[in-house]
Amino acid sequence: SQAQSTLPNDPLYSEQWYLHSYAESYGTNWEQTYQLLQEMKPVPQKSVIRIAVIDSGINATHPEIQNAIWINQDEQLDGTDTDQNGYVDDLNGCAFTPEDNSCTDATTDISLTQHGTGTTGIIASEINNDTGIATGGLGFTVEIIPIKVTQQNGVVNYSDIRDALDYIESFEPGYIDVVNMSLAGWPQDAWVEDMNQQITELSNQGIVFVAGSGNSAETEDGVGWPARHPSVIAVGGYTQTGERKPNANFGPELDLVAPAETIRTLCYEEDYCLQGGTSMASPQIALAAAYIKAYKPNSSFEEVQALLRKSGGSSFDPELGYGPLNFYSLATELHLESKVFLPAIQN
Repeated sequence: SQAQSTLPNDPLYSEQWYLHSYAESYGTNWEQTYQLLQEMKPVPQKSVIRIAVIDSGINATHPEIQNAIWINQDEQLDGTDTDQNGYVDDLNGCAFTPEDNSCTDATTDISLTQHGTGTTGIIASEINNDTGIATGGLGFTVEIIPIKVTQQNGVVNYSDIRDALDYIESFEPGYIDVVNMSLAGWPQDAWVEDMNQQITELSNQGIVFVAGSGNSAETEDGVGWPARHPSVIAVGGYTQTGERKPNANFGPELDLVAPAETIRTLCYEEDYCLQGGTSMASPQIALAAAYIKAYKPNSSFEEVQALLRKSGGSSFDPELGYGPLNFYSLATELHLESKVFLPAIQN
């Protein structure tokens, strides 16, 4: 019988440099990890990992992600505001009520850059479906909970992020595993004091928050918020040659970096685009956090953070944090080091 290929059959996979090995392209060594798991077939302790994506919504009709969208089975979880100020759920997943009605629901993406569809595509595109791009393939299933906070012009209000966090808080602890926030601002501390407290509390329940550091290094110093919060994995960005992307924000709060230019992902209803920035680096780390949560579901935020940092390397550099995400290093930690090989006993 013919040996089965251990590479995905998705036709645009060859363009996803960020999944390939460091040697080829300064990617994330996802391919090496995928091949290892095809051989090992490890069984995750938690087979479905739920990732909330706080963004501009998603094009739920895109064939690559339509099977990965979480369906709200519980009417009590519709996150409705009592003051009718805005609401969040899978049908009307807006954290704001714009006057122009441009925010229809979280399963549409009316942002000009298709931002939320792009970030979601990096986490949850279907693999081995002979279509488009590949992602996942790490032995567990991802369900995406889309939460729309971005308005059509690309603006996000802090009050809308507050509504999104309230919504996440409405779930039972342990239900949501990871939250990706590909957005960054430079607020005064007082503006976000209550949300900082909320993130800390949710993180203490085991949710892993991941956020991009920002793309404003030319104008804004340091890592943006919420990435700079101590209970958020702060993700910077690097180029195909392994250097910090010039506009990617950096500083002492940075945890690690992921590829942030020429990222092939989804846009519009059935299309594929190239995206960039720490917005597209963050979901790569969110997928890595989900990988840890699948095989070590009881990991605390600090344990996930430590494993991610260790995958990057040991020494800290303010421009690259603890280094570039390395899925294979993570795989070794999760699947190989825990096994003790003993000689077989013969009668």
